[in-house]
Amino acid sequence: MNAIITSGKGTINIGAVAMPVIGDYDCLVKIKTCLFCNSTDRHIVDGTFDFGIQYPCILGHESIGQIVSVGKKVRNFASGDWVTSPNAVYPGEVESGMGSGFGGFAEFGKVRDSMAMSADGLISAQDITEFFRYMQKIPAELSPDRCFLIGCSKEIYSSVKQIIASGGICGRSFLIAGAGAAGCLFALFLKISGAENVSITARQHTQLDFALKSTPVDNAIPFNELNSHGRSFDALIDTTGSSSAVDFLLDNSIREDGFFFSYAVYPEMAKKDFFENFKKRIHFQRIDPVESSTHDEICQMLLHNIIDTNSFTTYRFHADDAVQAWATVRDKKTVKTAVLFD
Repeated sequence: MNAIITSGKGTINIGAVAMPVIGDYDCLVKIKTCLFCNSTDRHIVDGTFDFGIQYPCILGHESIGQIVSVGKKVRNFASGDWVTSPNAVYPGEVESGMGSGFGGFAEFGKVRDSMAMSADGLISAQDITEFFRYMQKIPAELSPDRCFLIGCSKEIYSSVKQIIASGGICGRSFLIAGAGAAGCLFALFLKISGAENVSITARQHTQLDFALKSTPVDNAIPFNELNSHGRSFDALIDTTGSSSAVDFLLDNSIREDGFFFSYAVYPEMAKKDFFENFKKRIHFQRIDPVESSTHDEICQMLLHNIIDTNSFTTYRFHADDAVQAWATVRDKKTVKTAVLFD
């Protein structure tokens, strides 16, 4: 089968790889599409995602697909089910010399019935990692064509819920750094959740225009015009992954007694005590999304047209054109780019 592969040296290619190895608790999935993550995938391709990636690897974690067969001990999935997060190679594993960059950009993938494994005493429910909890059924009445951004939406909505749990959103003014897909989804879900004052900032005017058109954000401010607003914001949410941008915003845009919610992946994160500098300066919280926890809510929002994220997919390419697809991400010309395998 074909898959998108990277060696962590700044490029990707489409190449032939072995079919996924399917165990008794696994399901074989025909992957419909996977979307590039403009942050994590970029780090993996550039070799700056310092979290145990083994190269060469199959890229991708924003995939959906349809189950075509199930292992003999699977009980919670069935052939024909549409599912989130199928992967050709599970994280931390190597199959036929191919590592896992989360493995969603492939013609076929697999999902695991971890609950059946738990019921059979092979693992405890507490030991099921969040990665395997991502593998969830899409309701039959929800068209897969509306679910391209379901994974990203679940992740950001769960992040917003963590922000709410930290002390609420009422009365706080938020500044979101970055107007890509993540930043726009933060604006969308903050406003849906009742935030009264949400602003977004970015360097590219096209991104700010998209945010104003596609989300209920209150203000879209060019990064170079932030100084005119002073330190008027209560909380910063960073989606850029730029520690220098965060330093600037904390010093110039966020109130001294404000909050910093760190969501992005930073190249320096592997360094010991990387976040200590922020903790000394401001109320700090690292966001650790629990994507699986919001699956049902996001499905209902999509079913009832409370959210519609189709406009976020700027480009759709067939897998044969994966290199051109990646160029839209590398050159920052896209909100989200989807690669289709059917």
